[in-house]
Amino acid sequence: MPIGALISIVPSLLLTAGAVAAAILFLALRRENIEMRRRIAVLERTSANAVGPLADRLREMEDRLRVVEARPSQPGLTTRTGLNLNSRAQALRMLRRGTPAETVAATLHLARPEVELLVRVQQLEQAAESITSEIPG
Repeated sequence: MPIGALISIVPSLLLTAGAVAAAILFLALRRENIEMRRRIAVLERTSANAVGPLADRLREMEDRLRVVEARPSQPGLTTRTGLNLNSRAQALRMLRRGTPAETVAATLHLARPEVELLVRVQQLEQAAESITSEIPG
């Protein structure tokens, strides 16, 4: 084959080789695309299986929260972290006036057991004072 004939065939051969390479790349990308879609479908099914129970649990918690929020406020249920000197003095004044422990707790936003404990401590102090005053000394 003369060189002139080869030179005239080279562009056609290169074009054919490029077309074959493009077809091979296209098919490889198509196969990879199909594989990625399959993986995504598996991940979506897996995540849907994981999200379902979590969504149910979230709905249950929301329902419970609505029930708690719908309850009427009850005195004495909202508490602070305990008695400080000011609230202790106010509680003692109210108790000396004859205010019930439940009302003192609700008014000062204290736990009822704290106020009842304060009443008992005051009773013990009064009993101790009366005993010491009776002892001749």
